[in-house]
Parts: sequence; C-alpha cells; structure tokens
Amino acid sequence: MIWTKLAKFCTWGYVMACVFKSDNSGANAQGDEGLLSNHAYSIIACRELDDGTRLIKLHSCWGCGGWNGAWGRGSDEWSNPDYAAFKQEVECVSMQDEGLFWIPYEDFIESFNRIYVNRLFPPFWHQLTLHCGWHGTAAGGPYMIDGNLSSTWACNPQFRITSRKAGEILLCLQQKDPQISHGTYVAKGEREFSYGLVLFRTSSGRHGRLWELEDSDLMHDTGLTAAKEVAITIRITPKQPLLAIPYTSRQGQEGPFVLRSFSSLPVEVEQLAAPLSLVVSGHWNGCSAGGQRRHPTWASNPQYMLNVEHKTTVVISLSRPDIRHSIIPPKFKPDEVLSLVVTTPELSDEGLGPRLGIRSAEDVIAEKDTDGMAECVLRLELEPETPYVLVPSLSMPSKEAPFELRILSGIPLELTPLPQKKTVTLNGSWTREMSGGCNLNPGWNKNPMFTLTTTTKGSYRISLLLCKGRWKRNQSLDRMIGFYILSSGGKAGEAVERAKTTILAETPFIPENTMACQYELHSDATYVVMPTTYSPNQLGEFSLSVSSTEDFTLTEVVKLKQQSMKRE
Repeated sequence: MIWTKLAKFCTWGYVMACVFKSDNSGANAQGDEGLLSNHAYSIIACRELDDGTRLIKLHSCWGCGGWNGAWGRGSDEWSNPDYAAFKQEVECVSMQDEGLFWIPYEDFIESFNRIYVNRLFPPFWHQLTLHCGWHGTAAGGPYMIDGNLSSTWACNPQFRITSRKAGEILLCLQQKDPQISHGTYVAKGEREFSYGLVLFRTSSGRHGRLWELEDSDLMHDTGLTAAKEVAITIRITPKQPLLAIPYTSRQGQEGPFVLRSFSSLPVEVEQLAAPLSLVVSGHWNGCSAGGQRRHPTWASNPQYMLNVEHKTTVVISLSRPDIRHSIIPPKFKPDEVLSLVVTTPELSDEGLGPRLGIRSAEDVIAEKDTDGMAECVLRLELEPETPYVLVPSLSMPSKEAPFELRILSGIPLELTPLPQKKTVTLNGSWTREMSGGCNLNPGWNKNPMFTLTTTTKGSYRISLLLCKGRWKRNQSLDRMIGFYILSSGGKAGEAVERAKTTILAETPFIPENTMACQYELHSDATYVVMPTTYSPNQLGEFSLSVSSTEDFTLTEVVKLKQQSMKRE
C-alpha cells in the first residue's frame, strides 16, 4: 500500500520527505547503519528492478547521514553483474552527489516513521480558498462534551460542496501558523489550539445546516490535531454533495482558519448561513420548582410556547449557568438533574395556554432526561402552524436554581413565556366501588374525592379531563363528566355526611372530554372536589388539575369512609 502510493507520488512529481522521529535521541543522532534520527531526507525516486527488488532513492541535503546497509554506497549489490545496467543508469544520473543514496523499501519502512507529502497539482486543476474562522457563537467546539451531546457543535462553520460531474477533490484546512502567533517555535504537544475537519455526505435536495451527526452519513473525520493543516481526499458526485464542518477541541475556542479545495473539475463551495440563536433566562423557585413530570406539580414549572412558520430542525439546550460557568464543578446531586419536555398547549375556553399535566404518552412530543446537572440537549423537527410548549425542570420539586434555555434554528421562530401559575395534577379513576354518578343518583357520594386547601384568597381554575375510556360522539350521555365543590369544614368526612347541604358549586355535565371552571375561593379554607360522571357505573380514568397564582395544596382522599346517603 505505501509502496504503491510512493511510486505514484514520485511519478506525479510530488515533493516528499521522510524522517525518523524520536524523543529518546537528540537531533542528528546517527544509527548503526548511518542514518540520522530527527533528520529530514528528501524522497527522490522509487524503482522496482526486474527481480522484484524495490528501492527508494533518498537525499540528505547536508551530504551526511547516508545509508550504510544493503544497496548503500560501496555495498556488494553494486558489484553484482545482474545489476550492471541499473548501476550504469544511476551513475550517469547524479551519484556524484554524496548526499544521494539508495535504500531497500523494507529497510526504509523499518528506518523511518514519518513521511511528508507536498502535493503538487497540475495547472488544469481548480483551486478555491476561503478565509473564515471560529468566532463568537461560531466557535461551537466538538460534537461530544464529557460524554454528552453538545448543543453548540452545529454552530461551527458549515460548507456545502457541490459538483456537476464526478471527480476527485482534496480539502485542506489550515490554522494560523503557531510560530507566527507565538513568535517562536512551539512543539505540537505544547500547542493549546487543536482542531479537526469532519466530512458528511448529503443529498442534492438538502440545502440547510446539519444539526446532528449521523454515522450513516459520516464519510471522514480527521480527529483533533495541533498540526498546521489537515487534509482529506475524496470523490464527489453530482447526486451526493458534501458537507464540511471544521471544529475545535472545546466550545468558545476562537481562531482563524483557511479552507482550500483542489479538484480535477469545477466545484462550488458555499458557506451556509450561521444559525439563529434565541436565549431566555429563568429560575426555578418557590411554586415554579415543580420537578420532573412524574410529580403532580410538574405543570408548575416555567412554560414557553414555541411557533415556527416553516418546517425546520432546532436544537434546544437547557443549561445551568451557575454550574456551566463555575470554576470548581459542584458535587453531583441527583435531585437537580435536568429534564426537558416538549408537548402541546392546553386548550381551554380562553384559548391555548400552559400545560396542566401529561395524561398519556400521546401528549409528549419529545422528552430528554439526562444524568447530568450542567446541560440537557434535545434535537427536534418542528412543523409549521403547530404550537409547541417547552417545559424545563429539575428532577425533584422545591429545588431552586437558575436556568438558561437556548434554541438554535436556521429560520426565525417565536418563543413566548406562558403565564406563571402553580399547577397540581392528580390522576384518578372511577372504579366499580367508586362510580356513583351525579347527585341525582342515591349512591352519588361514592365517587373519588380530593381535598383542596387554600392559603390566600384568589382565583383557582379546576379542570377535569378524561384520560382513558374517553367520551365519543354518538355515545350515551351517561358518560358526561362534571364535578362538585363541597365545603368540608376542615374535614373531608363531614363533606360526605352532609354532601347535599355542603355543595358550594357544581359544573354542568357536558358530552366532552374536558370540563374546566374558574372559582374565587377564600383563604385558609379546605374544600372537597368530587369528579363524577352523569350516571353511575361509568368506569374510566381521569386527571384533576388545579391552577392558580396563589399557593395551595391538592391531595386525594384515599382512606375516606364512604357512607350511604338518602336521596333528598
């Protein structure tokens, strides 16, 4: 493989050099067979003789450090009559130069560990040069950070490369010469700036940015290096344009670079527009620290409505600025792990609003739970004219912390904070023992009950929603839903015993899946909320939500003695 390439490169006139790089020996330390370590030799020619012997012609510009082994100057091979013609040929060329010598290919491989190739292109090849850099938000860093997906990798400069014909293309990415920026030579191992180039295949119909790395489309990744330049040689076809993305070793690492293309046919290199970045800051505190969606208070978390005018892919990042910018990483706390849910808005008589809870898996469009505290990243494809609701949270309720929500997109989008309210959602069900119907039925007190305790006077919105066994059109009206608010006098049991005399409010029963009403409730009061169906024995699951700007508690009455009541 190496021999074939070297032979081709010599034929094509490439400028090449080789060296034995060693940290254990000084500059120009001479080995047993005359070669010098850490000393560059020019590769002049490759020659394969009739008997299969493969030789490489090298040159030392200082005229010393020649090869003393087989095929070296004065070796027995030159006296062999079988090689007389070859000897006459090379002596007539330039063997008078003491820096020139021949070395067998096998010894060449054993003696050198670096080969440098300076490719020279024919005059009919095409060259493009773009001066760019990693600056500001475009300094996106690597794809993975501490084992987690980076939210900023897609912000790196991206270049779409297209061609009308199939052919070969070489991409060369160069950073600023470290010797120029530092004023002196800096060894690779001591250079702070490292970078790489990743190349993807894409489709002719795709023109936007790449937001997520897909292994099936990955063609080549140079990996990180501190060298002055990296290069990739690959074939390009009209049906398969390329996408080149230069990146650095860490987010925020700025610096200029030059991207050059050399190709056997005309190509177009287009730098894609930088992504739009929308950032909002918030805080989980007090009632707005609702915890993950497995908790009843999840809907109390800050909520944001997101809208786009055209179909697009977005990257949503939820992060903790207090952790991301801390000098000393804080100790891991499982109660403060980040979570992000994308769902649909709640529909009420007031229009689209904050989500009151998640009733089924169908309500969740996307969800990302991490095992870290610093950042949570979610990539999502959004549809136009479809409102979305973003709900950031910590793993446990009542945990206070600042957060930053960042959305990256190729097109403008609209993000609107929704009204902040405390919301508690509890799930329940009408079972055979607890489905007494409305108060027109003798056993109507045998329904699930919930206690609502207020601390301050205010407006409270109570919502009842069918989860499973939903009411359907043309279905019996027996399954219509509604609820009662009873005055408990501080004890839920008293509300049951005096149910009909303690009814403070009742909703109409309607053939819908949702019933919601707004009530003005007193401070320091306890109420009983009783969800019911119109007729008894209508089994099914439901969720009960209470939402308010005031503080309150909502709990299910699980050990309440149900007593029969006489119909009044």
